[in-house]
Amino acid sequence: STCDDIGSHVPLKFKQKIWEGGFIDLSVLLKSATELEQFESHGDLQLVNGKLCVVKRQLNSFLTIEKWTSAFMIYMSIVLQHSQTAQEMLKYMRNIRLAANRSPNWHKYDEQFRLRKASNPAMSWGEIHSEFWLMYINQSNVTTQQSAQAKFKPQASTNSFNTTSVGHASQNQIKFCNSYNSGKSCNFFPRCRYSHSCSQCRGKHPRVNCRN
Repeated sequence: STCDDIGSHVPLKFKQKIWEGGFIDLSVLLKSATELEQFESHGDLQLVNGKLCVVKRQLNSFLTIEKWTSAFMIYMSIVLQHSQTAQEMLKYMRNIRLAANRSPNWHKYDEQFRLRKASNPAMSWGEIHSEFWLMYINQSNVTTQQSAQAKFKPQASTNSFNTTSVGHASQNQIKFCNSYNSGKSCNFFPRCRYSHSCSQCRGKHPRVNCRN
């Protein structure tokens, strides 16, 4: 019904656990009402040590940021039935979306935060946990940047410039563009800070074409 809240399909036993501050895997909330009713009462038949046993189903708890947002909205809808923490939880959702833009480990931050929240109900949803943020978001962002810098670090052999001096006065040393003098196009021209002239005779031609 259009009048029902978005968490209306969740059975009371799951809602009770959420209201009591317990930890719940958010992926559970994306299941249908029928699947949720059968979730804890049924399992998979598996052969364990020669015996046929009912093993509780394992969840694939990793969610994309889009699915996480959908699940957390359901979770928030249930919490807000008996709570005044709407603004805190909206801020928490914003924090997670921000984390997802900065690090692939955002889901680890979310899981650890909610586990800590379950053990410490007084903790605010609206405050970023600085230790977890540093471990899973900032640290990952720094590592990614360092890897990118190492990957695209210019090599001296391909980006070096000729510093051949003209004449015998070192104070008049001119730096010439290697790309230009080797007959290649310069990616920085016309704003190249190195001289686009012959490193042999200062002529208006590259060194590969010099006749002196």
